[in-house]
Amino acid sequence: MEKTVDHKESVTSEVSEPDSHLVAKIKNADVTLKFMEEHDAMVGELSPDQEKALYRKLLRRVLVIVFVINLLMFFDKNAMSFSKLLGMWKETHLTQKQYSNVNSLFYAGYLVGQIPGHLIMQRVNLRLFMLAQLLCWVILMFGQLAAKDYPAIAAIRFLLGVTESVVTPCIEHTLAMFFTLKEQEVINPIFWIGTVGVGIPTGFIAYGVNHYKGDVISRWKIYWIINGGLTLLLAIWVAFDYPDNPATYKAFSIEERVHIVRRIKKQSRSSIEEKHFKMYQFSEAIRDPITWFFGLYAFTSMLANNMNFQQQVISTSLGVSNLNSTLITVAQAGYSTVAFLIGSYLLSKFKNSLCYLSVISNIPAIVGGIMAVALPWSNKIGILAGCIIVHTDGFAYILGLCWSQSSSAGYTKRLTRTTVFMIGYGVANIVAPQMWTTGPRYYAAWIVQLVVAWFFSSVLLIWIRVILSRRNKKRLAQLEFDDDGNIISKKNAFVEDGGEDRRKVDVSMLDLTDLENEEFIYPL
Repeated sequence: MEKTVDHKESVTSEVSEPDSHLVAKIKNADVTLKFMEEHDAMVGELSPDQEKALYRKLLRRVLVIVFVINLLMFFDKNAMSFSKLLGMWKETHLTQKQYSNVNSLFYAGYLVGQIPGHLIMQRVNLRLFMLAQLLCWVILMFGQLAAKDYPAIAAIRFLLGVTESVVTPCIEHTLAMFFTLKEQEVINPIFWIGTVGVGIPTGFIAYGVNHYKGDVISRWKIYWIINGGLTLLLAIWVAFDYPDNPATYKAFSIEERVHIVRRIKKQSRSSIEEKHFKMYQFSEAIRDPITWFFGLYAFTSMLANNMNFQQQVISTSLGVSNLNSTLITVAQAGYSTVAFLIGSYLLSKFKNSLCYLSVISNIPAIVGGIMAVALPWSNKIGILAGCIIVHTDGFAYILGLCWSQSSSAGYTKRLTRTTVFMIGYGVANIVAPQMWTTGPRYYAAWIVQLVVAWFFSSVLLIWIRVILSRRNKKRLAQLEFDDDGNIISKKNAFVEDGGEDRRKVDVSMLDLTDLENEEFIYPL
């Protein structure tokens, strides 16, 4: 029996017959196909020591640069949280309501940029795509220096949201191209330390800037100049060294690139990258309920995200000085960093623990939220401690984002699911700032976070795991494995370029979706 995967019609049923043939046009195959056909046969197997050396090089050349990009992206996001402490509110006559609106407008831009950004990202070279985003980002950051009132700040923050909207998905897809599924589970929390730990460098920078007493330039502008200058240096680095694809990234030798592609496909049994938008995969992603559960998870969990911006306001409301508020930010970032490191270690030790560790990390958030909302206002230390403890919820969100991608195969389907996830993220971050307008206790905001962001989102993750576990059980009953635990493929996969020009390839080269490919096992 032969199944032609021409990407013009929906093919969502799994092919279970052991003698089935899958055929795809070569233009719709994985972008690494030509490279592997030219070089795969000439490269031997990796020894354990060589694989360790390759993994260390991947960490140095891939993880480090995306870590720095993420760090500086959140350097900018955190800039608004320091705006009151550094004098922007006073100089631009910004009110609490306008501050909340500015944060919402940033994520309105984030939302607007999702669909066009993802479509462009699939079509173009990722290095050039990331460079263009960073250059726009730099221009807008320096443009912030000219802002004199609320409308100007609002416009720039909206445009920054559009610019930054697809940076995170681009980084996540880059990691997926170079690291195996199991490695992604471990390195994602480490990578995202750039997000939760950004308060350490930014807190100390803000602390230093707050000591400036001159009147030549405003303190908040000094902070933005530092931010923009570092981002400009980052753009230069990205221009020369962003890892666009394992088959083309010349920081690795041809042999190393072959091994990178092999190890990804050996574990995931799916494609690495495909530059054509496939309507049938888009349709499958939209019909797959898991896509919407992850989108709903992103929305519910991110209703608590405004804590990153609101913490400074709560601190000063409690009577903490501007200088000491910056140090509280440092303490919170240090706490989150330790939590992420512990979580990453646990992921490396326990198999299929994505869901369970996500749920467990929401428990301290619930405890901290109860402390912050229930303790008397006079108990400043207890309330501040509660505001810090809640930040373990970031670990749950990061695992959810990683899981939403790693549980999907087919490049267009994976991009579609990421788009839905990030739309949920964007909508939640538009809504979240508007919950913080009835200070100083913000009871409504805390209740929403406790019930929806931390409890209900955990229930969603458990339900997703139940569905994916059922799918795995059905597939594992039909698969066979070799002595090393690798799947023994029963499919005959081919690519063709018209006429009789047909050649056999590994099934992972066909860019099949997770519902098409019975050899795809969902991470849990």
